[in-house]
Formats: sequence, structure tokens, C-alpha cells
Amino acid sequence: LALLSAVGCRPRTEAAVRSGVWAEPAVHLVRRGSVGIELGLVLHNDTDRNLKIRRAELDIYYAGGRVGTLRLCDPLRLGRRTATRVTTRWRMESQDPMALYVLERRIRGEEWSRIACSYRLRGRAGILPVKISGDMIPVSDFLNTFGLSPDDLRNSINSLE
Repeated sequence: LALLSAVGCRPRTEAAVRSGVWAEPAVHLVRRGSVGIELGLVLHNDTDRNLKIRRAELDIYYAGGRVGTLRLCDPLRLGRRTATRVTTRWRMESQDPMALYVLERRIRGEEWSRIACSYRLRGRAGILPVKISGDMIPVSDFLNTFGLSPDDLRNSINSLE
């Protein structure tokens, strides 16, 4: 979720404004070994509830086949009506590490139409439990939810440290 949505440099979109949660440009995106990613970003919570993300998973698909899954390593907290600079750690799991390399090459080559994602998120909004999920969403639509574009993702991947 955060990895694909945290690399923006565009203003908020209507979908982001409606949800009340949106991202600013990534502060940093760093590989940690062969399966780890550290992502620093600024998240805005314009809602009237404190948000806590306990678990987030993002399945990434290319041409209908699952390439891998990103899992949030640590819970994430966002205070109500705040902008929070956070550093998140993610773990990539894949049965075929070469598929990840191919996916990265496709992203750099702007081949977006065949990339999709499914996500699962569990957390709390105030005292209310929250479960959110989506299946086989085109990556451009998923990014747009947070006010981001595929170009934002490509630029971030190109600058991986």
C-alpha cells in the first residue's frame, strides 16, 4: 500500500480529498537487502479520528500472475487532522525473485496496463475496527486514490538508493 502510494509529487486528487487520507512526495525509498524496503513519506490524516494500521499487505500482479507480496513490518499511527512524517519498513515476499526484476523493468519502461494490485489492510479508526481490501485494481487507479500517478512511482523506483 504505502510503497506504491508514497512516491507522489502531484496535488491531491478528488479521491484523496474524499478519503481524508493522502500522501506527499516520498522523502526517501531505500532497498534493505534483497527483500526489504524502507519508505519515508509524509501522510496526511484530515479525518477526525486517530488512525492505526496494524497490518497491510499488497499483492502485485503482472499480466494476471502474482509477482509478489509487500507486507508492512511495523504498525503505523496517524493522529487526527495531522500531517505525519513516517518511515515505514516493508518486506517483499516472492516465489520467483526474477519476477521482481522483470516487474521493475516493466515499470521503468512505462508498461502500466498489465500491472495490477490487490490489498488488505487492518487497523482502527478511533475505537472502530477497520478492514479494507480491494482485488485486481489497475495500479494507476490504486495510486490515484492517494493523489499519485504511475510517473510518481517510476521516478521513485529510478531513484532507489
